[in-house]
Amino acid sequence: SLVDIRLDDNELTRFPVVLTRLRKLRSLNLSDNLIEKIPADIRRLGSLVQLDLDNNRIGPSVPKELLHLRSLRIMGLAN
Repeated sequence: SLVDIRLDDNELTRFPVVLTRLRKLRSLNLSDNLIEKIPADIRRLGSLVQLDLDNNRIGPSVPKELLHLRSLRIMGLAN
């Protein structure tokens, strides 16, 4: 099963919801895309330790969906 996914710099406009099925995913890099919203289903990624969403179009505040990721230790949301 996949534990590390890099989809940075791909001009993605949406968070790939299919990734929320990867329960053992530990690291996800979606930086340098055009993503505006985090899906509520991200809470399924209970094993996620690192999430990079730098340089996207996500609002100025931390999306509440990310508060459910209890294993998350490293997160990037800088623009």
